[in-house]
Amino acid sequence: MGTLNELTQTTPIAILAETLGYSPQTLEAHARASATTYARYLATRLD
Repeated sequence: MGTLNELTQTTPIAILAETLGYSPQTLEAHARASATTYARYLATRLD
């Protein structure tokens, strides 16, 4: 799901939901998950 995570970071959720046929709630969950994962990655890189 790497591509979906990237898309949720660069494209408005409402547009993605309509275009891809996903529910906005599903895409919001992907956006939150990818942000958390990326934040965790940055934290380990900066230590």
